Amino acid sequence: MICNNCGGEFNDDANFCPYCGSKAEQRTVYCTNCGKPLDPTKEFCMNCGVRIRNKRHVSAKVGFVEAYKLYWKNAFNFSGRASVAEYWFAILWNIIISVAISILFVVVLIGLIFGLAGTNFLYMPLGLSVLVLLIVAFVWGIVNLIPGISLMVRRLHDSGKSGLFALLSLVWVVGTIILLVFMCLPSDENENQYG
Repeated sequence: MICNNCGGEFNDDANFCPYCGSKAEQRTVYCTNCGKPLDPTKEFCMNCGVRIRNKRHVSAKVGFVEAYKLYWKNAFNFSGRASVAEYWFAILWNIIISVAISILFVVVLIGLIFGLAGTNFLYMPLGLSVLVLLIVAFVWGIVNLIPGISLMVRRLHDSGKSGLFALLSLVWVVGTIILLVFMCLPSDENENQYG
């Protein structure tokens, strides 16, 4: 059986993963060659006939919602791996939420400006709303700091790189471009030192 959380391989009769301790659940696995569901007990893909050398060559597809669940579930997990889809779907979720907060902030700020310009008495609650939205945006950024770094480290691990490359984000332009390239690299299909 393959762990849903860390990808570790263990006996089918175990109740918990011996590597990360998460509850053992059967999951659908997919062939890395054709993408069709596999029977993990078989040695070959029943669709395309590719031989599965070991279960590490079998990848699980991570969907849009599942990726965000994994983002929060592994918020403080700096070991293991995160696929390209898992990384970019989580980033997309954070962008969507940040844009929604920003749009709400702009709408309330425009309402405040027009309220102060006219004789409307709604400017006090709108001013308070602007302050609340600023606090929400600040807290949202702080809450996502550690999970974002851990996801970046796991994504680096998945492409066979050390998590210390995440420190490149401290170098403004060049480091950010290098990290962006690293985040787009394909997964290392073979087992590496990170799993």
